[in-house]
Amino acid sequence: AGEVQKLTTGMSGRLSKGKTGVVQIQSKNAVDEQIDVVKLQTHELPWFIIWSVTLSVPLAVALTNVMMVHIDAKLLAIKFGTVQDIMEREGSFALGALALAGICAAYGLVATCLVLFISPACAGSGIPEVKGYLNGNSVKGLFGLQAFIVRVFGIVLATASGLPIGREGPMVGIGSNIGYAIVVNLALPYYRKKLRFSSESTQEQVGTIVDEERFSYAKRIGSVMGAAAGIATAFNAPIGGILYMFEEVTVTNWEPELTFRTFVCTVVGVMVTKGLFNLAGDDVHKLLIYAENDVSAAQWDWKDVPLIVGLAASVGLLAALMTRIFEKVWKFRRRMAQRLHKAQPWAKIAEVLLCVVVIALIHGCLPAVAGCNPDNNTGRHLSEDGTGRRLASTLSRTQYTCPDGEHNEMATVLLSGAEGAVKHLFARGLEHFEIGPIAVSFVAYFSLAICMPGLAIPMGSFVPSMMIGALCGRMVGEALSKTGAGFADPGVFSMAGSAAMLGGFTHMTIAIVALLAEAAHDLSLVPLLMLSIFVSHIVVKLCNHHGYDEILILAKGVPFLEVELPQLLAQSACTARDICEIEKRGLVQPLPVMCPVKLLIEALKHEFATHFPVEEDGVILGMVTRSRVESAIVGVTSKPDMSQQVHTSNVRDVPSVLLGLWASWFPKDEQAALGGGQIETGLDGLVPMMRIMNPTPYTLLDDMPVSRLHPLFSRSGLQAACVMSRTGTCIGVLNRIILIKVVEDAIHGHMPALGTPCEITHNRHKYVDGEHPAEQDMENYIRELEQKVETLTEENKRIKATFCDNLSDTAV
Repeated sequence: AGEVQKLTTGMSGRLSKGKTGVVQIQSKNAVDEQIDVVKLQTHELPWFIIWSVTLSVPLAVALTNVMMVHIDAKLLAIKFGTVQDIMEREGSFALGALALAGICAAYGLVATCLVLFISPACAGSGIPEVKGYLNGNSVKGLFGLQAFIVRVFGIVLATASGLPIGREGPMVGIGSNIGYAIVVNLALPYYRKKLRFSSESTQEQVGTIVDEERFSYAKRIGSVMGAAAGIATAFNAPIGGILYMFEEVTVTNWEPELTFRTFVCTVVGVMVTKGLFNLAGDDVHKLLIYAENDVSAAQWDWKDVPLIVGLAASVGLLAALMTRIFEKVWKFRRRMAQRLHKAQPWAKIAEVLLCVVVIALIHGCLPAVAGCNPDNNTGRHLSEDGTGRRLASTLSRTQYTCPDGEHNEMATVLLSGAEGAVKHLFARGLEHFEIGPIAVSFVAYFSLAICMPGLAIPMGSFVPSMMIGALCGRMVGEALSKTGAGFADPGVFSMAGSAAMLGGFTHMTIAIVALLAEAAHDLSLVPLLMLSIFVSHIVVKLCNHHGYDEILILAKGVPFLEVELPQLLAQSACTARDICEIEKRGLVQPLPVMCPVKLLIEALKHEFATHFPVEEDGVILGMVTRSRVESAIVGVTSKPDMSQQVHTSNVRDVPSVLLGLWASWFPKDEQAALGGGQIETGLDGLVPMMRIMNPTPYTLLDDMPVSRLHPLFSRSGLQAACVMSRTGTCIGVLNRIILIKVVEDAIHGHMPALGTPCEITHNRHKYVDGEHPAEQDMENYIRELEQKVETLTEENKRIKATFCDNLSDTAV
């Protein structure tokens, strides 16, 4: 209330320390001459803005998903139709295989060029980056129109090329991008204030500052809703979409209001997707990953439980092995890219083309070794439009080179894509496979899938993991069905294998159960799925502590603060002061109340600084963020192009919204620098920090152990805190960037050398005015503190008595 009154009345104040040690408020006309408020906007979003965001996000995600599905279907129709026409016209299987490889190479070429030349950050799934952003950090290249376009068209082309990848990871990034953009454009006016800056030597200039804390929270809410809608529409599983993001965001960052809004997003997204498919004359179950199954065949008995446990344990070991291989392949590609840096990006393009051609030839030629099987009423090979295409469709069995009335089981698995093949593997009832084609398909698909990590294309690993687990489970189920002992349908074992593989690879639990249960349309399978994930999770945890996404977070250097403190750091005696002093990362010079522009520009050069303390006469008055400092520089210097001249670091915790920076519909990512130009010399003017700072910053005592301060950042979402000594001296500023760096060092098994601090010891640090007192001095130190308390108590009584006397005089 006091801040609002000061802003609306145009008055400003400053804190000063009088002779008696009591903090007083004094007016400061110099501040009023420099800056005043044009318009103060509310920080509470109106209800219509909240619901506009909640309904616009799933609508946009559903439209994007339907467009992607139809483009993918058209690309597949062109690919297989052209290959079949060549084979029928020329009568040569070899020419058909070469044509298939050529078309797949063309798709892969366009996909990798989009990534390398437009948005390199879109390579991979994007899930590690989304996790880092939702963890409360800034991630470069995650948002923006370029990233959105590359992810949408890149993943469609990559999957159409036949690579063993999925689109669930990019869909998380696409949905998150959509939610972020909608929140920024609809909610930004309610989170910013316009300030009029002026100085003696320059004309008046209007700048903009943002309530970064609330605005950042709103953007993350939009990102979560968009990502949940992306998963829900991609898998036709609204509950699975909610639970998927619930496990990704973690409970510590999941607010109660987010549950209902995400629930609405997923429901609306699925309903809109189904409606659009119906308007186009398609069935959502035929174009998405799941199709209707014979629920009556989903029965299982207690005699199946030991077999499910053994299957889950075996698949869990396979998941741990695949995670290790994925990590090795990703790091190997990274090292090779560094060695061949002079040949980039052409080396990466050639690598993608080589993989696409090899995979296309294997998928096209390997089914020739398998025999033909007669069709039945559940596995016809004609396409839904009646064209009778022999090659793969995601909707039916694949005829391949077999005569009419027969199909090729291996071609059905390899040429239908992962999403189409999973439909057949999950099918229950009359649809059966031979063990030989399934085993060969498993070996081929697994061998090719482990070659994908690190390629310069958008890709996901969720669907390939599901496919590998389904192949394992289908093999076991088909083998058991041959015994005639009345075991469960092979489709049940296939779903149990997928659950075990997904649970072991992603380290997720309840979301996997929800996704597969929604696919099965049978809640009686939930206990089996939970049992599979439980067993697999235990086996994987014994082998790998982290899932694949968490491994990539560490390997890529994505900022992410773990909820639990590493054991090496938890056992150390590191304190807040020690962390600030590591390579001087947190030693930030406090800024004066009336700060020269040159001093601000020098402060912005600090690599790890996201917040700056403000002091007067040795007393800390507040803390100001980097973005507000940049905005103030623009206003005071009165240079419209200053936003292109302020040199800033890539370390950024909030966006800089300056003079229409967010004008485009898809804004740039948060840490995109304002400009890369050099700082102009001769900048004059003073910036009144009192008007843009936070007067109530978080503070930490310098001897607070890291085990106590870590939960403030990891669980409470704290961005920065001022580290103070017990005498009130500012030591520095500890922010998330600095703490994440220290935690990463501890995870890798080493601690920065600081001499005696931060060594593994059980002795506590004790500081007096920045020094380490000996044990024998502690009694003197405590005695001094008691004397100070007595002095302050007496002073407080005197002030109270004086106040009462003045009040009595006023009453008279």
